[in-house]
Amino acid sequence: MNKKGFTLIELLAVIVILAIIALITVPVVINIINNAKKGAAEDSTYGVLGAAKYFLIANYKDFENNNDDILFTCNSNGNCTTTLVGSTATTLELSGAKPTGGTIRIEKTGVTVTNLKFGDYYCNKAKTEDKVNCGTTQQGSNAQTNDQNNEPAPTGIEIGTIVYFDPVSTATCNATEFDLAKINNNESTCYKWRVMAPNVGEDNVTLQLDHSLGDADVSWNNSTDIDANGPTNALSTLASRTSTWTRLPLLNYTYPSGSDTIETYGKLTCINGTCTVTNNTELATGLRARLITADEIAYIINTVADENADSKSWSLTSSTYFNISSTTEKPGYLSSACTNCDMSLAWLIENTVATDYSGATANAYGGENYGYWTLTPSGFEGQPWYVFRTGTFRTFGSNIIDGIRPVITISKSLINY
Repeated sequence: MNKKGFTLIELLAVIVILAIIALITVPVVINIINNAKKGAAEDSTYGVLGAAKYFLIANYKDFENNNDDILFTCNSNGNCTTTLVGSTATTLELSGAKPTGGTIRIEKTGVTVTNLKFGDYYCNKAKTEDKVNCGTTQQGSNAQTNDQNNEPAPTGIEIGTIVYFDPVSTATCNATEFDLAKINNNESTCYKWRVMAPNVGEDNVTLQLDHSLGDADVSWNNSTDIDANGPTNALSTLASRTSTWTRLPLLNYTYPSGSDTIETYGKLTCINGTCTVTNNTELATGLRARLITADEIAYIINTVADENADSKSWSLTSSTYFNISSTTEKPGYLSSACTNCDMSLAWLIENTVATDYSGATANAYGGENYGYWTLTPSGFEGQPWYVFRTGTFRTFGSNIIDGIRPVITISKSLINY
């Protein structure tokens, strides 16, 4: 009885044929799956657009009271909520798949969606367009440059990263739109910011303006009762100078957080833009931004308070220099010619007077600022903490005039980085 099997050549031939079939069919199958995912993302975006149009019809009067548009920001939990002052906090009612990122801007003239995230896809549609476009990269991502010298933007977001953002329109902008002359002439609000905290939860980022807002310095508190009243003048001026930022939410913020208190004014509490301290002194109303705290500065420059003092009082015995690599040499001013200066933190004193390492001329924004205030008093009577032009973190008299630099926390979906 003859028994025949496959020869080695025949087996190899079969394997080669199967491999060729796999090479042909696998990409086709993958492409079909990806197209299905993309189609599902597009369908989900059209569902969001339908919900947005229904919201427009149901809340038409709100648009007449809110500069004709309302912005929804979507978070990783699939909730899209308003961030516009003047409208009650509202979640857009969605059915089916919900976006885990991106923004929805509803206007009387149409709806714009930007980087709505469904799975691996980001979907976009301008109000003037009919078709939704979805892709695996964010619209505008990495389109900006890192500065006016056209350096490439960083691939990630970290402390010190440059961000261009317009707080009036709550729209991203870029280095080519950043124009100091127009800012000085009140023709542009495309500002340059620095990242202070890259991850506030999963969805938000905290930014500080790279210059002091306004062309006149202000005192922290004109009163001698600084310990009890807190930064009344600094915060009331900040509220006035950011009064056009109405598309940002009113400030809800507590400092220090939790059960901690500052041994001077106790605790600063801001509810819907109205800020008071423990003795019920009202510091400001209508706030949409705040000032940086001593704790945040310390985190950035990697230092700590005096271990023998209350950590919230920041009772350091002397100024803290954050730009010096040598502990024996302390130059009068941080400059690009300084051989012992660590320039990695020079951005903290950008655009202060008599500082040639500022990213611009010292008074490019119209004000000769010697530094800027923090929210935090020190253990020295009447001397809150502030950042000084020499690259120092120090205390100064509360009735001395200094700059104010707004700090805001916004959705990452509103910026390019």
